Amino acid sequence: MVNRRTEDSAIESIKNQSSFTKIHEHPQIRINGSYVRATTYYIDCNRIELRYKEVTFWRDSMDVLWWVRGRSRSFKPFVANRIGEIQQKTNPNQWRHVPTKSNPADVASRGTTVESLKVNKMWWNGPEFLMECEERWPVNKIEQGGSVTEQRKYVRSFLNQVGPLNIDDDWRLDPKRYSSWSRLIRIAAYVHRFITNCRSNKNYRVYRRLEHKEIQYAELSIIRKAQQESFPSDIRNLKENGIVGSNSVLSTLTPTVDEDGVLRMTGRLSLVEALPHDVRYPIILPRKHPVTELIVKKYHDLGKHVAGTNHILSLLSERYWIIHNREEIPRL
Repeated sequence: MVNRRTEDSAIESIKNQSSFTKIHEHPQIRINGSYVRATTYYIDCNRIELRYKEVTFWRDSMDVLWWVRGRSRSFKPFVANRIGEIQQKTNPNQWRHVPTKSNPADVASRGTTVESLKVNKMWWNGPEFLMECEERWPVNKIEQGGSVTEQRKYVRSFLNQVGPLNIDDDWRLDPKRYSSWSRLIRIAAYVHRFITNCRSNKNYRVYRRLEHKEIQYAELSIIRKAQQESFPSDIRNLKENGIVGSNSVLSTLTPTVDEDGVLRMTGRLSLVEALPHDVRYPIILPRKHPVTELIVKKYHDLGKHVAGTNHILSLLSERYWIIHNREEIPRL
């Protein structure tokens, strides 16, 4: 259920999904309705250019509301992909809990007659509390969802009991000691897995070959540490104020910190939805840092050491943005 706040509150639409299978047996079905509503809202605002004063999404499923407020990568791919899209198109604070007895969608899903539907005020106008001030709406107390089947197996509360995994505070893999970016990442990934296995119950330990998500996590951890060493004040300003100082070397890049704590650049390409995420929001790399040197060296190797500066820049721009890049690449 979605309502838009104007001078007179109103229900914009009610999305009802029916299934021949009991919905509580398939948590994936619950997230689909929310994904459809978030996508419709995004299209309304960005393509049709409708302007709403305020939009609220109502769900009676605590699982979905908990997922929307969580980290998408903590769940299995089906749910994670949709949670990521929902979080990109809406703000988690827009999602609120509606009691089952006040949910108009249940009127259809539980069966009713045409005659009853004609006179059902909740179906046509929504719950009565929408006509009142927001302070009198139901308390939005989001409790942890009861379904854990959609969580990845390596995400366990056991880790929280031991303590959070934070490699950044005590980094032992010095990039200066490595001549290959790929080798550094793989060793870091194995170190992360070893620590995770030590903190996990033996039934959930992983011994197979490295997965893509483990390599990606290790890579982002190394880059994040390099950024923290080179731009500590800028990252602090972004987290506290949302902007960097006017004298910062990053001021012209419109930087932002993503959900992984990685510093990224935003620009006109961020508006082109057809491009990959890394192209729209390239990772900012500091100049003259060992991590940057290893990454540039990797692309020099891809170019067989004969590619010019422009070609190396075009390859790097698919994911990275180096400060003073045209000076950095010839230097290496």
